[in-house]
Amino acid sequence: MLSVAVDVWIGNAAAVLSGCWGAVPRRAQPTGYSRTSLYNHAQRVEHAVVNEQAGGISYEVLWTDHERLRAENEALWEAWAGAEPLPEATQQVFAATGSARGLRLGQMITLLAIFLPNGTGPSRATGGRWVAQSSRQAGALLALLDHCCQRWVWVLCLEEIFLHREPIWMAVEPHSMAWVAGQRGPDRSGESWCTL
Repeated sequence: MLSVAVDVWIGNAAAVLSGCWGAVPRRAQPTGYSRTSLYNHAQRVEHAVVNEQAGGISYEVLWTDHERLRAENEALWEAWAGAEPLPEATQQVFAATGSARGLRLGQMITLLAIFLPNGTGPSRATGGRWVAQSSRQAGALLALLDHCCQRWVWVLCLEEIFLHREPIWMAVEPHSMAWVAGQRGPDRSGESWCTL
């Protein structure tokens, strides 16, 4: 709803755009609006006329779209409020996948809180237990996969990286760029490399 009548806006715009000297203060005094308000009204009226002449989307079309989107938004909120919470197994898969992709535990709990109704998300300790359980399961599977894939490694590139000034030896298969071996080492000597 407009707080200023349309005819007042048009009168204020006419005073600004007429070009007559002193028209703005003469118009501002009886209407009770400041000169800044008159200039703002003139600018808005001018934009409205330009937009109408440009043949863009009409106000009625925009209002209809607005009402449709508002109804759709309300329906989505109602559907979300009545949605079943995610089963615990699905939450566990979410936590394990997030951990495997590098998310921290706090980030995963925050993301789950977005999708779950208030108070139904897992605690930080529960999320930590889920991630630890998935890590143990993945560790057993990775040990089996490592054993099966060893015969496919023909070439290794050896390198070291440092973590807090301690060398970490690593061996990478150059074709797949797979890290096939890694170990923290006390030093970078040739004898130490031979133990890897």
